[in-house]
Amino acid sequence: MSWVGTAVRRPVTVTMGAVTLVLFGLISLGSLSVNLLPDLSYPTLTIRTELEGAAPAEIETLLTRPIEESVGTVNNVRSVQSVSRTGQSDVILEFVWGTDMDMAGLDVREKLEILQLPLEASRPSLLRFNPATDPIVRLALGFESEQDNPVNALKALRRHADEQIKKDLEPVLGVAAVKVSGGLEDEIQIAIDGERMARLNIGVGELASRLAAENVNVSAGRLETGNQRYLVRTMNQFGSLEDMAGTIIAERDGRPIYLRDIAEVSQGFAERQAIIRLDGREAVEVAVYKEGDANTVAVAKSVSEALEDARDELPDGMQLKVVENQATFIDQAINEVIGNALLGGLLAMLVIFAFLRDWASTLIVGIAIPISIIATFFLMAETGVSLNIMSLGGIALATGLLVDNAIVVLENIARWRDRTDSGFEAATRGGSEIGGAVLASTLTTLAVFVPLAFVEGVAGQLFSDQALTVAYALVISLLVAMTLIPMLAARFGGRAQPIQRGDQRSEVGGRWMQAIQRFYRRSLKTALHQRFLVLGVATVLLAGTMFYLTRQDTELVPQLAQGRFEVTLELPPGAPLADTDRVMQQIQSATDSVGQIDYAFGVAGSGNRIDANRTESGENISRVLISLTDSSHETEERAMAAVRSAVQRQPG
Repeated sequence: MSWVGTAVRRPVTVTMGAVTLVLFGLISLGSLSVNLLPDLSYPTLTIRTELEGAAPAEIETLLTRPIEESVGTVNNVRSVQSVSRTGQSDVILEFVWGTDMDMAGLDVREKLEILQLPLEASRPSLLRFNPATDPIVRLALGFESEQDNPVNALKALRRHADEQIKKDLEPVLGVAAVKVSGGLEDEIQIAIDGERMARLNIGVGELASRLAAENVNVSAGRLETGNQRYLVRTMNQFGSLEDMAGTIIAERDGRPIYLRDIAEVSQGFAERQAIIRLDGREAVEVAVYKEGDANTVAVAKSVSEALEDARDELPDGMQLKVVENQATFIDQAINEVIGNALLGGLLAMLVIFAFLRDWASTLIVGIAIPISIIATFFLMAETGVSLNIMSLGGIALATGLLVDNAIVVLENIARWRDRTDSGFEAATRGGSEIGGAVLASTLTTLAVFVPLAFVEGVAGQLFSDQALTVAYALVISLLVAMTLIPMLAARFGGRAQPIQRGDQRSEVGGRWMQAIQRFYRRSLKTALHQRFLVLGVATVLLAGTMFYLTRQDTELVPQLAQGRFEVTLELPPGAPLADTDRVMQQIQSATDSVGQIDYAFGVAGSGNRIDANRTESGENISRVLISLTDSSHETEERAMAAVRSAVQRQPG
């Protein structure tokens, strides 16, 4: 090919081009987001509406059915499902794959704007279910030992989490939200005396409106005096229970009626939506969510740094424990993939040296591998591909494929070196002669991977990053094989070293190579003479493979050993939170007899999830996260089996 000769004659141009690719790749590498898996977005929208105190039947009549009828005509809606529970309606819209979900959200909002719902109902909110909405860091705030007054302890935990830890973590760059759940949330409770209110002819509506009017903090305009301008605010908020109890509700016969005359005002706590337990003791959960396009590892690292200051401000006896950190497993997975890729590249170089017995040629291939991989990062950044186990797996796979192009070109150049004394002529003829075959081979491989980038559904989103990464690496490797390798081989490439008499290592290597060649020659002759036997064996192997393939288990993503697993418990619908908590305590107690368990963290009830996964919320559902001291797959299997056995022995 003509560009091979041009590359050999223009070494400075080729070198600067390679350096440019490396620089752009290194710059892009710093901007790539790091995640465990590619971004998976499901074409679903959940419309959540709340009506406090309403029964499921009322929720269905007043909220669910009107919403279903209104949004069921939106374009590309494939199915409409709904869940009506006490005080809450969820209408789930599933769209066809490929739908622009931003435009679909606007269409749904337009339908909801003209819908008439009860005035007491909250404004409908749209939620997107996405695995990426799981918290990247989960913390448990609790006391190191049992407290004498559990109610006060739970109030103190909730206050410190809301007022201190949440404020410390929210300003961290990349953090979208910090959610606190568990403990006892402060609430002012007004217990009215119905008989007194009836005698004084005071209605509940009048009481509520009067309290709202007395508890205000609003802008009151501005005052101008000469060249001075003052902003005025009306600040009349309640500062204490005494202030609230002393509020004048009405006048009867010229006598003021105070709130304390018709009600008892007390400091209490809100109705509990979740109970959090760490190793059996109640705690408070703090969940940190990242922004959609933020780097998971970078955000988690910044959160960990902010936690150091938060721990210094903990009151005596409190402890703050990280129960889940996605960055830890992501780092482990990515480091393993990178290590395997490096090992594969090293083994490839050793194989090349074993055949060519020339360090110069081996180093040329060793230079081509990192240049091709680093340049791939630039194309990944330009197309929005993140660093995850799928894309890095593609790089590891491409490492072996891109070495093929380099080996074929370099071996052909080495063959021409034996025919001519000119390294430039050998590089030009050897590279040009094999260029068409290398191009055809690369295009054939691209034809396998590129279509995967256009597959729809979850599988397409999962494997598109890997397919694109392999395609980018192959294109770059083709460019390197046709330009950089011939240029380097013309100037630095040596000849394949012959076996020298007296060199013991060379003689041993030569005998091995000769033995392999003799075995292959005999096998090839036998196969050519026994054609029907070879075809028969191949047919039997193919049939056997297809037979076992139909009986193979299938799953979207393989099971990953993270050194932890989760136990999900679902009681019958309508089960109270107290019963769910009781069963969760049984599970946590059962783990005490299981070895190699670091801690057990349980959430009974809705918790603080902000996604729309309707199957993982409710007072009847509990999840227990069990962390192991050993992250091996065998230990995880033994621990899960022991927990199952222990749970089955628990009463109730």
